Amino acid sequence: FCKAAYWADVVHICDQANAVYVPWLKDKPHVVTAHDMLAIRSALGEIAERQTKLTGQIYQRWILSGLKKTMHVACVSETTRDDVLRITKLSPETVSVVRNGLNYPYRPMPMEEFSQHLQQMGLSECRPFLLHVGGDFWYKNKPGLLRIFARMVRLDVNKVKNLVLAGTGLTESLRNLTKQYGIMNQVKEVEDVTNEQLCALYSAAEGLIFPSLAEGFGWPIIEAQACSCPVFSSNRKPMTEVGGDGVVVFDPKDEARAAQVICDALRNKDSLIGLGLQNAIRYSAKAMILGYESIYHSVVR
Repeated sequence: FCKAAYWADVVHICDQANAVYVPWLKDKPHVVTAHDMLAIRSALGEIAERQTKLTGQIYQRWILSGLKKTMHVACVSETTRDDVLRITKLSPETVSVVRNGLNYPYRPMPMEEFSQHLQQMGLSECRPFLLHVGGDFWYKNKPGLLRIFARMVRLDVNKVKNLVLAGTGLTESLRNLTKQYGIMNQVKEVEDVTNEQLCALYSAAEGLIFPSLAEGFGWPIIEAQACSCPVFSSNRKPMTEVGGDGVVVFDPKDEARAAQVICDALRNKDSLIGLGLQNAIRYSAKAMILGYESIYHSVVR
């Protein structure tokens, strides 16, 4: 690693998990991007929903040790920056925020175009549907998601008949929950979607439900907004930070109230779409590149 980095003016470690290499860089100008501190926080016993085994605790302490020696840490959100400052005790001037830029040209896709993608995914008969995008990590709160949707079906206000899950397929226990809540036939799973297919899903959906308990950033929020998809998310940081004025928030632990909030917001979603599009503009690749260029200059100086 050190030999490979010797020629560089600046070394950029693009994920905090690789901060274990920082001590070997010595005085070489460098920056580490911190996407989230969830694994480190879990290892420190800060997250009740997630218990870290001893080997994981040792590994996360190793990562944290390297992070504490980092010349400059770039965080993808203010929420992550707050966690980095609190846990590492680094000087505030060495920890900054460089927000992620959209890594694909997500845009509102016309109906004739997204309909073709839906047909290819076997979802041509699913509309109207709500969408969730995410893996099977604990903080994605999929049990809560299913409970919210089940309550929305019972409210039957907006006639949204299906929930499409894009990402990792449901576990057996989660499938059992769909049976228990009586929504098994209304939950559709699509895995390994392409960026274009994801763009189609956002464009076709009545809205994105994103009830995460924690995140470092929350990519689906801005992806959805860029596609004119209304966003309904947790009233927690960084979701509130990333979504700005273009997101309707709810308490992810109060599923009954969350379902009502979403149903009410669906009746008047046009203004939400406009606010979301305006917010998504903030997350450009150009702005991200300029942010990193500024940090590179500072660490070289």
